[in-house]
Parts: sequence; C-alpha cells; structure tokens
Amino acid sequence: VAVDTPGYGYSDSPSAPPPMEEYAGAMADVADALDITDFDLMGFHTGGRIAVQLALLRPDAIKHIVLVGVGMYSREEQTKHYASMDTSEALQEDGSHLLATWQNSVRWRGPHRNNDELMKSFIDIIRNRDKNHWAYKANKEFSYVENLPQLTQPILALNPRDDLYPYTPRVAPYLNGGQLIDMPDWGLGFLD
Repeated sequence: VAVDTPGYGYSDSPSAPPPMEEYAGAMADVADALDITDFDLMGFHTGGRIAVQLALLRPDAIKHIVLVGVGMYSREEQTKHYASMDTSEALQEDGSHLLATWQNSVRWRGPHRNNDELMKSFIDIIRNRDKNHWAYKANKEFSYVENLPQLTQPILALNPRDDLYPYTPRVAPYLNGGQLIDMPDWGLGFLD
C-alpha cells in the first residue's frame, strides 16, 4: 500500500502545518482503516521520518523499516537545510518557478530516468504547491539522531545519489542488525 502524505498527491490537506506526530498518526489511521495490525514500513526522504515516528507510536506493530535517503543532520545542519524551505516559492508571471522546480528534479534524478519518466512525477511535485512545504516544517523539528536510538526494528537504508547522499551513511550505527546499501548509480525517482 502506497499512501500519499496528507497535503500531497491527491490527499486532503490538513488545515494547518502538522507536526511529525500528526503525519504519522494519519498513517496509523490508514493501517487501522485497512485492518493492518502488523506491517513493514518504507519511507522516502520525509516519508522516512514519518515511518520512524510511526514506529515510535506503534512499536509492536512495525516489524521492519526501509529508509530511502536519510537526512542524518546535526541540529545545526538541519536548521540550515530547512531554513529556505519554510515557505512556498512565489509564483512568477514568466513561469520561472516551474523551470526552477524542473531543473531541481533533473539535477537529482538518476541516470536511468529519462525526461518522459520525470515528467510523470513532475505534476505531483507542483500539485498543492501552496502547502507542499508544510512537511519541511515537521522535518525541521524531527531529529533522526534523537529518535532512531529508540527503535528496535531492523532498518534497511538505501542511499541513492540525491541531495541526502552524503548524510545517509551516518545512519549506520542505528540499523539494529539491518543494512546500508549505497546506490551511486540511482537518484530520485528510482522507485518509479
């Protein structure tokens, strides 16, 4: 089951920027609605933080965790990284905001992903653009360094070459018998 994060894709938007606990609570609600009592989680970037938070909320239900691109920042790095992401980008008459978003997508895609494939996900990237920065506010407050030591589930960490590539290897001490797989030939969208 692949679930949209609230406010992304075709999901309903929250009325205000939620903390990570609320994002995880929404995923717990999905599990309850589907009557899934024990399961594995996979989270990509922000989804990884949501997965860890959900594992903290339901430690007995979560059996394994897969994290793709792990922002293992120090508090200082985290504050700096998310400082520019607190607001949505202003719409420009000439559409340059779209070009900037497209260029960023091209920059971090893997070598096995062509423009046609990138375009399929680009629509989702720009949808709900007025609120899509809300998860970054939750990310800014959620620390892997503080939360991962509380987990007991084995973690598989995948490290595609994207903006989190240099930070993901820092997760190694927290894998609980899991594994870190470096993926230098892949980038954003490799799951597509």
